[in-house]
Amino acid sequence: MIVFDGRVFAQKKEELLKPKISDHTKKLGRKPKLLAAGIGSEKDIEMYLRMKQEVADRLGVDFEKLVFSTDSDINDICKKIAELNSDSRTDGLLLELPLPKKFDDTKIMEQVSPKKDPDCITYENLGRLLYGKPRILPATVRAIKDILFDVI
Repeated sequence: MIVFDGRVFAQKKEELLKPKISDHTKKLGRKPKLLAAGIGSEKDIEMYLRMKQEVADRLGVDFEKLVFSTDSDINDICKKIAELNSDSRTDGLLLELPLPKKFDDTKIMEQVSPKKDPDCITYENLGRLLYGKPRILPATVRAIKDILFDVI
């Protein structure tokens, strides 16, 4: 029987990532920046955002959260995401899913640039993943792959 300790595994992964992020920081002349956008009350997604913030802090990544109210207009949300796509200081854009039911997930997800899509939610990145040509592996896929090859 294999006993898997996820906390130890996560700590090892963070230690491997720190020098890579440090190198990337030197190349960029700034820390990489990840932005997480969500819709709803901050309480609804607070735990997820807090966990991401803590990991980003430990790794030396700038992290910003953007929470839209459920009263927001979908066109305003799409416009803001388009602005973030053109912001050269934002390297990755996470969309906290699922979105509240009143919002068209697809319309909002389509606004995320494939070049800033670490979760592979865009059609382009999902397609590349399905055809074995990913630009990046989403966190869950990467974790499963690493766990299987690290444990077995």
